[in-house]
Amino acid sequence: MGKKVKKETEAPPSDVFDPVAIESKNAKTAVIMLDSPEQEVLLKACESLYRFGEKSEENRVQLMNFGALEPLFNLVKSDDKAVHRNAMMAFGVMSCHPDVKRAMRNMDCTKVIMKLLDAETEEPITTEFASLYFASMAVEFTHKVELLERGVMEPLIPLLSVTDPDVVKNALEAVNLLLHDYQSRASVRQFEGIAPMLELTKSEYPVIQQLALESLAKVTQDVENRDAMRELEALDLLIKFLNKPEWQDQHVNALLVLSNLLLDAETVGLLAEGGGLKKLYEVLVGEEPRPAEVKVHACIAIARSAKNEDNRRILHEQEMEKVLIQLLTESGEEAQVRAAAAKALSQMAESVTCKNFIGRNDAIGPLLSQIKSNNDDLRESASLCLANLTAGNQYNCNEVYEKNGMDPLINLLSDPREACQANAATALTNMATDEVIRSSLQALVVVGALAAPLQSNSNIVQARAAMALASFCYDADARRELRDSGGAIPALVGLIGSGSDEVRRNACWAVAVAAADTETTAEFCTHGVIHQLNQVNESTTRRSNYSELAQERIFDNHLPAKYSYFGKLSVNNILTNEPFYDPGALTVHSRFPTLEEVHAQEVDDRREVVLVNIQQESAHRPDVTSEGGSLTDESGTPPAGLAAAPPPPASTGQKKKPPVSSSTAMKNTSEKARERARNLRQQKDKK
Repeated sequence: MGKKVKKETEAPPSDVFDPVAIESKNAKTAVIMLDSPEQEVLLKACESLYRFGEKSEENRVQLMNFGALEPLFNLVKSDDKAVHRNAMMAFGVMSCHPDVKRAMRNMDCTKVIMKLLDAETEEPITTEFASLYFASMAVEFTHKVELLERGVMEPLIPLLSVTDPDVVKNALEAVNLLLHDYQSRASVRQFEGIAPMLELTKSEYPVIQQLALESLAKVTQDVENRDAMRELEALDLLIKFLNKPEWQDQHVNALLVLSNLLLDAETVGLLAEGGGLKKLYEVLVGEEPRPAEVKVHACIAIARSAKNEDNRRILHEQEMEKVLIQLLTESGEEAQVRAAAAKALSQMAESVTCKNFIGRNDAIGPLLSQIKSNNDDLRESASLCLANLTAGNQYNCNEVYEKNGMDPLINLLSDPREACQANAATALTNMATDEVIRSSLQALVVVGALAAPLQSNSNIVQARAAMALASFCYDADARRELRDSGGAIPALVGLIGSGSDEVRRNACWAVAVAAADTETTAEFCTHGVIHQLNQVNESTTRRSNYSELAQERIFDNHLPAKYSYFGKLSVNNILTNEPFYDPGALTVHSRFPTLEEVHAQEVDDRREVVLVNIQQESAHRPDVTSEGGSLTDESGTPPAGLAAAPPPPASTGQKKKPPVSSSTAMKNTSEKARERARNLRQQKDKK
């Protein structure tokens, strides 16, 4: 046996680095490793950074502060699929933080990452995190604009048809966020994205169903997209969706899509022909219990559809009003459901045919009950429905009157919600066209109740209240109530100077109607109506036929003011039984003094005030001058030359004398009045 020879170990090559096993517990070390040329090191470093960033928002910010964005993005651009896959995972997770997103936007990553959305050439996990990046970036509007300009919608839409649910979820979320911009809705149709969205409504994952329905709700805001969905038979799909109890959590989103589709008359017609409307009725009043939110959105869909006249006709033919009235009358329904039903009913009431149908199907009584509710939304919807039902419909007005609906409507004028006040004022205006109802409302002090809405801060309430006041002030009793109300006249005068055209126009019309007698006109003048009307009529933009008519009515029923402002009277201005006095020429910005204010002035060297008092002896008023001296002696007899005109003769069949013209009366009395005033001044000087 030979001698054993010891083998010599071969020395390793001098250019080979001995492997080093590194175990790091610091993320910054992993960030440094991103600059390694070794694939295995890069893969492990990216994976460790992904797991670290996934744990919390703070970790993502920390990685950004460590400078991980630049090396990660460089690895995303790598040709090695495994490397850019792991790098994209870490990069996509970090993009979920707002601060990191802003930093990424400055790096111009969009074009590079868009290439990773190709599901045919990239691994599913790469596509998943690339779409996650776009879903994160699409949250902010400024990022949306940039993404749409780069054409990101085109590579995202094909991802809606892949089998990986994570990819679908991220891509659909990105598309849903981009659809907030109206310009992107056309691109969905252009790249054939509607069909896969409809298919995703059947997904077994609720989050994908929700995103698909939300996206469709935005897509269907475009008319051409609605036409495309009609061709894809989306109506049948949505109706079937609503009849699946297991998808009840998504029924509200489905109704939002259906609400947009029902805006088109062609869609409503197809739905009616196919029996879809009957199935929609089952959602509202079917035997199967439905959540209140679902019923509310179904009513909203009907109300939106009923804004179109053709749609109202189709809905009326399907007796939609009966379904809504049933919802309104069922005691078990929640207030929000009844409010939504009343609003839909008010929209249907825009049609004359529907208005008659609703009134004759016992809807008035339940609506009057709802305006007494403690729920603000219910009161508002019910009062709006009553306002629409009573517009130009005498039958419905009589129904409200016979069902004792006047008191609740008057009480609603002081409701804390402004919309309720406006609706109540509109309903009362509609009912005032009937003389019997108007008299009954006046007996309930409706004119005094209108003082509160006249002082509202809402232009709509002010305009409606002024119009309501005008509809009642044709009667003398109503004008008396207006004078006694205290706050109504000052508020109405203030509205003449409103910046709202409708408020100003209605206020002027109310003044023109109410200024039908001397007492009311004098009360208007006391609160500065002449000054307000002069200001409006001097403006070329605010002047209107209504303001000119109001000014004309005021002066025609207050001749002293007309003479003081214009220095003359018209041939048709006749003095009747009211005193006429001339306090002197006034400018358009001056306030006209009352007779009592003139009487209270001290005697001075100014021109005397001439009073022409044409009254019956039983109703004689004392004549005064601007100096405060009485123009009657202690016995009450007026001085010579200023005697009141004799009373008109008794009704004996003889022809009555015409009233004395103002110019004639002034001519006969002015000279002696001046002489009497001079005597009074001389007596005062001697004293």
